[in-house]
Amino acid sequence: MAILLSIAAVFLIDVEDYRDDIANAVSAATGRTLTIDGDLELLSFPCCGIQIGAFSLSNENGFPAANFAKAE
Repeated sequence: MAILLSIAAVFLIDVEDYRDDIANAVSAATGRTLTIDGDLELLSFPCCGIQIGAFSLSNENGFPAANFAKAE
């Protein structure tokens, strides 16, 4: 039953609706800006989670680089 529910969730839940919530949670926790440029995808196998496409995480003030992390 749990397997069927996790597979159904992949098709029924639109994780794109949570893009701003994820960015706001990162900002609240770190004080940095998370910019998600890529797609979000809900994963159910081998473990539940959200896969994030291209993103960047801003650096703190005082550092020369604009981004702390950036991935495609």
